[in-house]
Amino acid sequence: MEQKDTGAAASPGQAKPADAKVTARGPAKTAARDTTAQEATAQAIRDAARDFSKEMAGSIREVLNEQNVLLAQQLRLKETDIALVQELLAERSSRQASDEVLRQEIDRKTEPRKRDRRGPRVIDAEPEQLLLALQFNALSSVLVSRKRTGVQQKDTLIPSPEILDNPGERTPPYLLKFVAPLPSSTETVVVKFLDGGLAQAPASEVGDGYLGLDTDQVHFVELLDDQETPIALGIPFRR
Repeated sequence: MEQKDTGAAASPGQAKPADAKVTARGPAKTAARDTTAQEATAQAIRDAARDFSKEMAGSIREVLNEQNVLLAQQLRLKETDIALVQELLAERSSRQASDEVLRQEIDRKTEPRKRDRRGPRVIDAEPEQLLLALQFNALSSVLVSRKRTGVQQKDTLIPSPEILDNPGERTPPYLLKFVAPLPSSTETVVVKFLDGGLAQAPASEVGDGYLGLDTDQVHFVELLDDQETPIALGIPFRR
């Protein structure tokens, strides 16, 4: 006799037991695959970061090396500049010392000889002064002043007056000393200076044989009578 299936029929929405096992294994595999993918991504990121760090470290080392090279070059240039400046300063000091020696030598050669203030100064009469004396002698003869004044030809050139320092830094600083008495007809003493200036004084002011001067640059001394006629000439004698 055929046995009938007494089991209840499965409802349409109810899964079979075998199908339930398959459904349970699907999500686990998906989660495993996701985990593996995440780990791979993380590893790739770590590898990329490590490679980037290596590249950055290499670049930084290159930059530092270049900076060190530049600093070394700048240091060498600075040392060279210092040496050059020191050499220039030494050369300048040497040149200044040489210039000072030369200047002292020039000053020594161009410095006028110090006057001996213990006595009168002496220089020879200049040629133009001697010529002036001859011209005066000739002019005096033409004016016939000798005949009127009684001054002889030998007296038209008086002994050279001497120019002296006034002792004790007195004023005026110089003295004109007449070494012989003036002709008796002398009324005025005229002093002509090298710069063209003139100074006049009555003969009475040189009664003691001295006449004060503000400068020693005397060209000649001329003696005039009461008519202001030249009667004698003197060429100064500097000691």
